[in-house]
Amino acid sequence: MQLTMAKKTVGILTQKGIKEVEVEVDGKPKMVVGLAHKIKVNFNCRKERIAILKALKLRGFETYALTNCPWPNDAYLYLDGLYAPQEEFADSNGSLIPQDQVFAGGNYVFGEDFILVSTAVKEDLEKLLKDHKQYRTFFKPEKRRIMYVDPYNATIYNERGDANNLNHIDLTIGYVHGRKLLCINSNHYAQVESQIRTLQREHGVEVLLTFDEVPNGFHYYPNNFYVVRDYLPDKENKCKNKKTKNESPLVIANKYNQFYRRLTEHGVQVIVPNLTIIKTAIGFGSIKCATNQVDDVKLLDMFGLKYEQWPNHEKMFKKHN
Repeated sequence: MQLTMAKKTVGILTQKGIKEVEVEVDGKPKMVVGLAHKIKVNFNCRKERIAILKALKLRGFETYALTNCPWPNDAYLYLDGLYAPQEEFADSNGSLIPQDQVFAGGNYVFGEDFILVSTAVKEDLEKLLKDHKQYRTFFKPEKRRIMYVDPYNATIYNERGDANNLNHIDLTIGYVHGRKLLCINSNHYAQVESQIRTLQREHGVEVLLTFDEVPNGFHYYPNNFYVVRDYLPDKENKCKNKKTKNESPLVIANKYNQFYRRLTEHGVQVIVPNLTIIKTAIGFGSIKCATNQVDDVKLLDMFGLKYEQWPNHEKMFKKHN
C-alpha cells in the first residue's frame, strides 16, 4: 500500500520564540537510534543498537541511525507538535539558558495531563517558565501539572564497577500513554512515594514496580522503554478487531528479566530486540535514551544531527541480520 504524503506544521522552540516549519508526513513514524561510527564502537554498543533498529525495521517503521549522537532522547524534546532541540540551547555564553540540560529528555516523563521533571533542572526551568512565553507555550503549565521529582538518590554501580549518581529520572521511571501505566524502580518509589500517590489519586495512574538486580544493585533499567507515538497500526490486527483499530500503545522494551511480559499483561504491545540491551546500559542508558522519533527527517538537519537511513542497502541489512 502506497502511503499518501501530507503537509503538517510543527513548531521549533528557540531562544527568540517558536519557529513554525512545514513538514511532510505519511503516517509512518520515522524512528532514530544513536549509532555513531566504528571509532566509538565500545561506547555505542553497535550490536545492541543495531538490534533496536532491526526490531523497528521489521515492524515496518522507517529507521535512521544518528551518526553523531549516541543518545537521541537527549537531542530534542517533543510535545504536542512542538520540538525543543538541545542544539538550540547548547551555547550558554550570553544565552537565555545557563545549561542545555534543561532540554535533555532524560529529565522528563510526560503524561497526558502531568509532567514529571527532575529537580536537577528545577531552578532553571522555573525561571524560563516565569520569564519567557515560548517555554510556557511548550510545557503548557496551565494545562499540565508540573511535578518536580528527585532523581534516584542511590549510587548505582554497573558491572564494571563504575559509579553513577543519576540526575535523569527516565532511567528509573517510565510511562505508557493510553494505559496510564507508570513503571518505577521500587527503591525510587520508596523515595518519592507521596508524589506518586498524588498521581494515582488525582490522575488515575497505575503503578508497576520494577526491581534492582545483582551485582551491586545494578540493573539494566528494565522499565526504561520507548513508547512509539502515532505508529502505523498493524494491518492484520486491525482487520481482526475493527472496533478497537489496534489502539493499544506500542513500546520497544528490553527483554532483560522479561519485564516486557508484564507490559503485555497490561494490554501493551511490545517490540523486543533479539539482543538483551546490556552493554548500552553499562553506559547508564537504555532503549529510551538511545531512541527518538521525528515527523520529517529534514528536522534532523535543522537540529544539527547527522543521520543515515538504516539499512542504506540490502547488503548492510543482511550483514547484521
